[in-house]
Amino acid sequence: MQSTFPYQVRCKNRRVAGDWENLAASYDNAARACFDWLATNADTVESDRCYPLKGREFERRGIWQYKISDGGRIWFTRIPDSPAVVIIEVHTGHPKETEPGHGRG
Repeated sequence: MQSTFPYQVRCKNRRVAGDWENLAASYDNAARACFDWLATNADTVESDRCYPLKGREFERRGIWQYKISDGGRIWFTRIPDSPAVVIIEVHTGHPKETEPGHGRG
C-alpha cells in the first residue's frame, strides 16, 4: 500500500525512535498532528508550531523545531533531494540548548 503522504518521516536512530514512542504515548493527538504535518509540509513551511532553530550550529545543519506541547519539542531536518524528514531529537521538556545564553550561536 502506497503512503498518502509526500514525505517519509524517519527517526535518526533507535534512541530517538524510543523517545518518539514515549512522547506519542503522552501526547497522542499532538504527536499524530506533528507526524501528519511533517509528512505533508517537510518542505519546511513555517508556522506558529514549526520554525527553524536559530544559531550558527542549528542553521548550518538545517535543524527545525516543531512544538508538540508547551514543553515538548521535535527537532528535525529535511534530507536534501529526498522525500524524507529525519527526526533527530525528541524533547519532552523545553530543550536547554535553545535557551538564551546556552552557548549556541
